[in-house]
Amino acid sequence: MSTNGHRRLNNLVTEVLSTPFAAGTEAQTFTFTTTRDGWVFLATPKAAAAEVRLDGRCVIDAATPRGETFREVAYGPHTITVTGARAAGRLVVRQIAEIFNYCPGTNSRVAENPPYNWAFQEKYSNPCVTTQNGGQIPAEHRAEFRARGYLWLANLGTTKLADEHDLTHRLETAQGMLRPWYDGLTCDEQFFGQPAMLRAYTRGLRAFANPENRRIYTWIVGRPGTPSVDHDFLRASIEASRGRGRLLFEAYCRTRATEEEARTYLGNYVTETLRSYERWCPGAAASTGIAFGDFTQIPIISLVHHPEVDFKYFLDMQLNLVANDPAFRELGCTGYWGSYYADHEMHRWAMALLRHYCVDGNTEMLSHAY
Repeated sequence: MSTNGHRRLNNLVTEVLSTPFAAGTEAQTFTFTTTRDGWVFLATPKAAAAEVRLDGRCVIDAATPRGETFREVAYGPHTITVTGARAAGRLVVRQIAEIFNYCPGTNSRVAENPPYNWAFQEKYSNPCVTTQNGGQIPAEHRAEFRARGYLWLANLGTTKLADEHDLTHRLETAQGMLRPWYDGLTCDEQFFGQPAMLRAYTRGLRAFANPENRRIYTWIVGRPGTPSVDHDFLRASIEASRGRGRLLFEAYCRTRATEEEARTYLGNYVTETLRSYERWCPGAAASTGIAFGDFTQIPIISLVHHPEVDFKYFLDMQLNLVANDPAFRELGCTGYWGSYYADHEMHRWAMALLRHYCVDGNTEMLSHAY
């Protein structure tokens, strides 16, 4: 398989095609390859208003917002056809990590914030994420959301399991496994250091038939430490959904008084945790999502512990780390939990950071532009 023309932009983004196309009605065909199953970002100039077909399926047309789309594709070669371009332009395809957000369409509990409704999602979130978790997508927009390539996962409580059968029953009756507008669910949540619970979760997950092969992602807190039990848990979580499962590491980083302290803290907390997954389960990084926290409101959970610290800059440091540090080169997913607990400005900034690093493939801090 040829990777000629691939250009690694950062840990999260590889440009696999960048080619000009001409104006006109005749079909223009291009090819690219991907090095793994996963997400790609495709874009054309909106002014060109061309129809773009990926492996025979229309993914961009004149009605597509911004002339761009996210799509999941299989490992290997792919064909793109451009027709009906009103103007010449450039077709760009990037292989990207999965980009995750919890949760859409749920307003801040602080009523003074503007609503995080569908208009907010369309303007600030949908250009920056591939996968939404929990929350609400209005019924009249669900078919459109799915047709545009996005994933929507429900969230299922999975703490305090009585036994493995308890988890299996919860999965069998979960909305994310039954409702047609969902692509699966996230299991919320498990903790390293609770071997009895992890054992029940692991056995229940493996016993669940998942007849439609919907996604099952597992929220996890902490680092592995119990031999056998934690090995089995890591492997079962990754192997869920016939190998499409994800570990969602809850990396909710609290501020530190100085930038130097913050960098040390992020290295110890975020980088070393991912390395621990790799030591216990080689290859785990590709099936891991690092869910950072952007929540600034509700005092008992706010991550802002130092009022003198620029929290925007601190958030930027976190995504900059995973975009650049070699430890994250194979990371499968990143994003945020708790966006609806963030004030309006912070929610928008978090989405802008996802776009900056996970779509545009930048390596420098977005903060430097401001």
